[in-house]
Amino acid sequence: YISTNLPQNKQFISSSATYPGDLESFLGTYMKSPILATPDDNNSILLGIRQFVAIVPFHPNLMKQ
Repeated sequence: YISTNLPQNKQFISSSATYPGDLESFLGTYMKSPILATPDDNNSILLGIRQFVAIVPFHPNLMKQ
């Protein structure tokens, strides 16, 4: 992992459209006080943050050789 080669005192941001439990436990290992900012019933959306949704039609990603 890249994270094992970074300095001990560092700052980083992790963002993901999906947030599986594996990622949360990984971040807990490498971050002192990780904060999860997500809009759901228990957490409000941060002030100054606007969210947008774009519904796009399905298009298969076919690779041609």
